[in-house]
Amino acid sequence: MAADPTKALQSTAHHEAGHAVAAWCRGVPIKALSIQALGGTDGRFEHQPFVGDPGLSPFGLDDFRAQVEDLAVVLYAGPEAQRRFDPDGMRAIHGDGDERMADTLLGLLSSDDEVRAAYANLYRVLARKFVGLPGVWRAIGNLAGDLLDRQRMTGLEVEAVIGEVLGNQPRRCAFD
Repeated sequence: MAADPTKALQSTAHHEAGHAVAAWCRGVPIKALSIQALGGTDGRFEHQPFVGDPGLSPFGLDDFRAQVEDLAVVLYAGPEAQRRFDPDGMRAIHGDGDERMADTLLGLLSSDDEVRAAYANLYRVLARKFVGLPGVWRAIGNLAGDLLDRQRMTGLEVEAVIGEVLGNQPRRCAFD
């Protein structure tokens, strides 16, 4: 039986909205959000550069570590939102690139394979718990609905939708 294209588009919208809500909560600047297929992807979350060179940060490695951890949660939140929306519809390739990118980023924090695996597991769990927070899930649903209507949204439009549910000022939303 063929997959329902409407359900697939809704799933993609939830995936991209998961990234965006996590970004908003973690202070990652949002550029745009789209569910228009392009370049082999079903959708895109675009953000401003966020992780900098630890040697250039006034806070050094601690600031760099926090940026990597924040971006890892943002990357894992997309696939987790998609899984929550449609647990049976998540194919292996959906979110695979996001998860590989997060794993690679977290790998910058340690050269030890066991430690890197522990980081990846921890931040996947944090992203799953984050997506399951009632207010966060409501914001993801609202944003996914608007994204289905518009197909593409600017960062300001995305932030306005999230702000309607979570408040007008971005803040570190509880992850634990």
